[in-house]
Order: sequence, then structure tokens, then C-alpha cells
Amino acid sequence: MSRTSQGTDPMPDISDVQFRYNQVDLGERRPQHEITASRDNEEIGRLRWHGVTHRVTGVFVNQEHARQGIATHMWNMSQGMRPKARHSPDRTAMGNAWAKSVGGRLPNLTKVDTNEYGDGDWDPQGNPIRR
Repeated sequence: MSRTSQGTDPMPDISDVQFRYNQVDLGERRPQHEITASRDNEEIGRLRWHGVTHRVTGVFVNQEHARQGIATHMWNMSQGMRPKARHSPDRTAMGNAWAKSVGGRLPNLTKVDTNEYGDGDWDPQGNPIRR
């Protein structure tokens, strides 16, 4: 535990996590942008945003790696890129809380989705869940 959050709680050390940027061609006008997080060659997180609107289409961190700052680190990375990720108006309850915590312009919430995992837009394999 080497760094601290904005509060006084120590945050776990994520220096062993590798972050990688990719473009993903899903057959749309422009490819989507993606940052993946891996630990010991296993993908543990992903942030993806739309190639045209730049809105986040999903953020996912494996439950055993949650609350370590991995999603926040991916968001902060995305803010230094062009195009940078923007928050979507379609957020889960957990995604809405996360979006508020990382900052940035929050569009008005149009709906709060939940899924069988109760916390995101991605299944355990990292595939987007569409409702």
C-alpha cells in the first residue's frame, strides 16, 4: 500500500498492473478505443469508449481486483488521449457513482441500468451486456 486516495485510506499498490491502449474495430464508422488492465498476463479490467461520440460504452474490473484504483487509472489515462473518453448519459448505479468520483463533465442521466452482476455493463469475460 504505497499511495493514498483523496481521503486518508491507503490504496493498494497497482505498480504490477500493465495498462495497454487498443483500437477495436466493431464494424462501426470508426473503431472504438479501449484501455485494458492486466496483472500476471490476465486481463483484469477494461475501459472502452465509442469512436464517434467518445462516450464510455463500458468499464469493467474483475471483482477480486475492484476498489484498487484500476478503473480510475484507466480513466485518467484516457483523459490524456485523443479522442479522450467522455461519460455516457446511460450509466449503471455503480457506474454513476464511479463517474462522479473520477470527475469530468457528467451528462444528465437518462437511465440507470443494472444487470445480473449488479454493477456494470460487462460480463465476467469482458463482453458488453446490452439490454
